[in-house]
Amino acid sequence: MKNFNFSSFSKMYEELNRSINEPDIYIPKVGLMGLESFKEKIELFKKDLKEEGIIWDDSGYDLNLRKIEYPLKELQTYLTNPKQHRMDKEDALIFSEYIWLTFLGVYDDYKTDKSS
Repeated sequence: MKNFNFSSFSKMYEELNRSINEPDIYIPKVGLMGLESFKEKIELFKKDLKEEGIIWDDSGYDLNLRKIEYPLKELQTYLTNPKQHRMDKEDALIFSEYIWLTFLGVYDDYKTDKSS
C-alpha cells in the first residue's frame, strides 16, 4: 500500500462524525471537507488494490467498495445543507458508521489476503 494511509483515514472518519454530532462546534463545511478527503482516501486505496492486481470490476473488493457510494453521496448532500435534508443527525451517523464498517471489512480482508 503505497498511497493509502489507514491512520489518516481513521482521523478523517472521526472528524466527519464530530461535524455530524456537534454541528454548532464543527460546522458542516468542515465535515464536508473531511468527507471529500475521506472519498479521496478510498480512491487511493482502490488505486493501490488495482496496482497490486487485487481489485478488478465485480471482484469482492470492488462490490463492497461500491456499496458505500450511495451513503457517501447522501452524507455529502446532508452536510451541504443539514437543516433541509431529509436525513437527520441519527441517519447521518448511521450512514457514516455503515461506510466505516464496510470499509473496515474490506481493509481487513486486504490485510488477511496479503498475509496469506
